[in-house]
Amino acid sequence: KKPLLWLTPLGGWTKSDDMPLDVRINQHKVVIEEGMLPADTVMAIWPSPMIYAGPTEVQWHCKSRRNVGARFFITGRDPAGIKRSKAPGQMTPGGDFYDGNHGG
Repeated sequence: KKPLLWLTPLGGWTKSDDMPLDVRINQHKVVIEEGMLPADTVMAIWPSPMIYAGPTEVQWHCKSRRNVGARFFITGRDPAGIKRSKAPGQMTPGGDFYDGNHGG
């Protein structure tokens, strides 16, 4: 099958306080089943671990998927929990690098 959209959630090692794989997979399944994505969407667990290395890790995940045929790559808003290097009063409430409402 030649998918228009290929979802590849990580299935390798993650920290104990991360969202469990079965929960992440079920979230993706519901989004697909509810018709929120194109009919030719394919989901496949990516066996790589989450190393929590920030932008370097984002590049690793992109390149590894490109090596097996992905043409474009979209990453989440907060790769590996990168924190903003601003004064505490200027940070988002949780201190995250990106504001969840950015662009909205």
